[in-house]
Amino acid sequence: MKRDKIYISGPVSSIGLDEARRRFGKAEADLQKQGYRTCNPMKMRFPVWLALHCGRFGYVTCLLTQLLWMWWTCSCIYLLTDWHTSDGARLERSFARCLNLTALYEQTKRKPSPVSKTAEAFAELGKAVAACGVNDKTIKPKSKKHKRIK
Repeated sequence: MKRDKIYISGPVSSIGLDEARRRFGKAEADLQKQGYRTCNPMKMRFPVWLALHCGRFGYVTCLLTQLLWMWWTCSCIYLLTDWHTSDGARLERSFARCLNLTALYEQTKRKPSPVSKTAEAFAELGKAVAACGVNDKTIKPKSKKHKRIK
């Protein structure tokens, strides 16, 4: 078989099966619009059925089937947002790295974190202070007792 497909990987059990099918389907449609051939593991009926109905054994069998399919047909892995929260997606990524497959990551707009908001606020404050003309050189000591240390 020719290895020319992109394998889609991401969280499933943590977000629910319906949401996972929606996200995998959207990623598949986006990649196909760009001209890529895709391998959507949510469309593999038998492995998904095993994972849902056969407990731990089914889950392991499902992952093994998907990893073998990735090895046999794919040249890239496409990791959905929050892939790192899923044990299965992390395993698929590790397997892809062992096979030297190219890893592509879904780009989404995220809300800025509180840390980045604070950093932006300090940057704006620094710009405002600089615009007022206040800096270390314009502040002079009030008396000779308080000399500036260099």
